[in-house]
Amino acid sequence: MKALVSTMQTLILVMLLALLVLAACNDNEGGLSFEDDDDIDDDDDDDDDDQSPPDTEPPGLGDVTVLEDTRDTQGPYVVEAVAWDDIALKEVNLYYALNAAQWKYLSMWPVTADIFHGEIPGQPIDTEIWYFVEALDFGENSTFLPDPEEPYTFRILPPPPDEELFYDDNGMDGQVGCTGSSSDYCVFATRFSLPDADPWILKRVKFMISNGGGIPIGNTCTILLFDVLPSGQPASSPQMSQSATITGHNQWLDVLLDVPMPVQDDFAVGLAQTAEFLSIGIDRNNYSQRQWISMDSGTTWRHFDTGEEAQFRGEFMLRAVVGKPK
Repeated sequence: MKALVSTMQTLILVMLLALLVLAACNDNEGGLSFEDDDDIDDDDDDDDDDQSPPDTEPPGLGDVTVLEDTRDTQGPYVVEAVAWDDIALKEVNLYYALNAAQWKYLSMWPVTADIFHGEIPGQPIDTEIWYFVEALDFGENSTFLPDPEEPYTFRILPPPPDEELFYDDNGMDGQVGCTGSSSDYCVFATRFSLPDADPWILKRVKFMISNGGGIPIGNTCTILLFDVLPSGQPASSPQMSQSATITGHNQWLDVLLDVPMPVQDDFAVGLAQTAEFLSIGIDRNNYSQRQWISMDSGTTWRHFDTGEEAQFRGEFMLRAVVGKPK
């Protein structure tokens, strides 16, 4: 009997141990696993290798365009800059402010790998424009040029004042002549030289005629604009013609052109009338005595330099008023 009890106790202990082992297997999702210390250390080493050092180096920036004062109101005003980074650039921005107001910015786009291009829109006259450039990388490091506290500046200037050109025969800066195809038609034309080689606009024509010029007050004459040929004479066909009413004699008549005409290089302005002759004012070289010269129709091209006509050398009373394009 004692032997039977001992055997049953042994079986119960074995079953309890089996149940404990089964429970432990379930806690480990069906099995026990062990990890070698060396394997754990190797995984930690791999994680360390994947971590890059932080980007603390700011981008490089240089050669920012320095804009000068301009009369251009159309724009755009182009700004370029050279920018680079030791890893990668995120963006390059152009900041600008108008008349010291709030800053605006626009993204500059790459022209090459390291040259970036931006455009400030056109602005009206008397605007002062401040600007600087920012280069930014992916580490959020920025470089500015120039210093935002001392930005580059430029102004939009007004157009220069109009200039009144005159023909001075003594200065030999042009030619003068009269041509006509019939006995009742005459064109008196003088050549004018511009102050510089830039484009100009012919705005007004001023002239003075005598009361003996065959054009009564209230009648009209025609203002003509010619190209100038290599010979110095006006071209045979005018670029422009406009009627002008005679409002007085022995005084300046100032005629505003209906359509301002672009001029570049020398040009000639003429007066035409259907009369027997055209009497144009002329000041002698000493400018103290006014003379009148009658240019008869059909007169050949002539320059008052020698002979009897030399007495008329001086300033012809025909002027061109020019201005710069806006």
